Order: sequence, then structure tokens, then C-alpha cells
Amino acid sequence: MLWKVLCATSLLIVSVSSRSIAVKGNLKCGKYPAGQILLRLWDSSRVEGTKDKLMDQTHSDNDGNFDLVAHGTLRNGWQPVMTIHHDCDDAKNPGRRMLKFRLPLSYIEDADPPKKWFDLGVFNLETHINDSEERVEQITRRRRRRHRHRAHRSAARHRTTPEPLDTFDSPEDRIEPW
Repeated sequence: MLWKVLCATSLLIVSVSSRSIAVKGNLKCGKYPAGQILLRLWDSSRVEGTKDKLMDQTHSDNDGNFDLVAHGTLRNGWQPVMTIHHDCDDAKNPGRRMLKFRLPLSYIEDADPPKKWFDLGVFNLETHINDSEERVEQITRRRRRRHRHRAHRSAARHRTTPEPLDTFDSPEDRIEPW
């Protein structure tokens, strides 16, 4: 009986994988560094009815730099989400603005600590991001106006000076610069 319990426990431990993700970047408010900004990394589970789990949180340093590393054992699908809570370009209104970023799944690793870092780069917090995103199924291209196209062709036909690369027929004819 004890043997069966140990086997079931070991299978459960093996099926639960240890995962990690790391994020770094630099925050600015206009042209100034955004220091002491709250950043949180969440496990936004894709399973309905479950709450998001806080994995890590930090504040940016005085230069606006931050790094977050989340470790955990996760059974189901994991969607890492980073939130930034700030007052940049919104100091008059009560509360803080919250920006929410879904992080790419390709940066989730089985290694602990993670070897790959997702680099957000330099992000200006003055940016206002809409909640909704408009999707366009088909992108239509603008056609060229005919008279411009014809004028360009006729100018190319009546060119009096040769193109710079047309003067050399082979690499041996070219003059070495040194």
C-alpha cells in the first residue's frame, strides 16, 4: 500500500513542471527616468474560474530600470502578464494608471533561473493604450496614380547621365579606394 502511494506521489511530482520567466526594461515618463514605479508579474491562468496568481513584484530603480523573475510549478496553461502601475501624465486624477502586457510564451523556460530574458526595452509611460484593439481582416493597398508612374518611366528613358554603377562592366574595371 505504501509503495502505491509513493509511486503516485512521484508521478504527481514529475507531471508538475517547474517553469520560470524573466523580464527587464527601462521606464521613462517623457524625457525623465520613471523611478519607484510598481511592476507586477502575474500567472494569468487560462482556466476559467481560477484567480490570477501574483508571481513577483518590484519597483523600478531611480533610473527607471527594472527586472522581474518568476519561478513556479505550474500544471495548466500559463499566460504570464506584467502590469505597470504609475501616475505618469495622469497626476491630477485619483488612483494610478495600469498598463497590462501579455508576455510571449516563448520566453517561458523549464530552467531555473531562466536563461532568456524578455527585454521590454525603453518604454515611455506617457503612452495611452486603448483597451480595445481593432482587427482588420484584409489590408488593401493603395494604387499608384498613373500619371506619376508614367512620368517616372519617361524620365528614366530620357536620362542623360549614366547610373553610377552602370559605368563599370566588371570588378576588374573598378578603381580600388586604397
